[in-house]
Amino acid sequence: MWASWTGREALRCSVLPVCDQHGPDPRTLCDAFSGHPGACSFDQQDAFRQDPERAERIDAALAVLATCDHLRAEHVAAAAHDAVLLTWDELRARRIWTALPECDHAAVYRLVSRVDAARWKAARVVTPLARDAAEVGLLWAPGSGGRLPHGERAETLLNALEHLPDAWRAVVLGGQREPQQVERSWYFDSESPTAPARPSLDDAVHDAVQQARAGQDPPPAADDWSGEWDCKENRARGQVVSERLAKLPYGWRVDTVRSIAQGTPAMSAVGDAQTAINIIRSYGVHLAWNARCRPRATGQGDNR
Repeated sequence: MWASWTGREALRCSVLPVCDQHGPDPRTLCDAFSGHPGACSFDQQDAFRQDPERAERIDAALAVLATCDHLRAEHVAAAAHDAVLLTWDELRARRIWTALPECDHAAVYRLVSRVDAARWKAARVVTPLARDAAEVGLLWAPGSGGRLPHGERAETLLNALEHLPDAWRAVVLGGQREPQQVERSWYFDSESPTAPARPSLDDAVHDAVQQARAGQDPPPAADDWSGEWDCKENRARGQVVSERLAKLPYGWRVDTVRSIAQGTPAMSAVGDAQTAINIIRSYGVHLAWNARCRPRATGQGDNR
């Protein structure tokens, strides 16, 4: 079912027809809609069955990724596919997937979107991929809390961010960027002073909330030219990040904030989410952001 609306009109819904394909048994019908991407549901059942060997194959793939520097690129790529996609299958086979919150779905989808990047065999790509896949695999370990870490805290941070005045939100998100590196001056044979480390997202949000409640405006730029320019750059970046973050589905916003809170620059975290939503189409996952066959607009200003 598709829903379309404007700010002033009631919700309008259109229903897609049911897929008319069936399996070897004519009574086995496809559960999806007509023209859906990927295989029909009756061809996907194997992925959702318990397979005692699947977990062993995942562990073997993770072991391969741990030694990626000594292997051929095609072996690393195959191991990345097994580690991530079999983990996704295992979540569904164990009925864990449907119980996960939206932000954890987004985290797994982001992981799936990074699989093909492993073919470059770079440690900076493969190591985080293996680490994140192993973390997802803990969801079926004994004593698991049933969700990925830090999601609840990210929801709290997102709620606080969305209730901040626009100017304060831009200041907070703009400050979540790569720390400036120490650079050697071209004029003097010395190093420029190190820029102060950026505050954690938790601290930045907490301070902004307190000052905004007190009716204070964001602090002015520094007196020196470089400080003034850097402050303006931060706020401009923060405004862009804020606008892009607001356009993501809710679960993706939570997962993006979780990524920022763990140290990913805000602009990179939002860009990763936007890219992932588009890439997962190739795995049969269509969200409103990347969906095909959208109903035609019935008027100007329609949102979907």
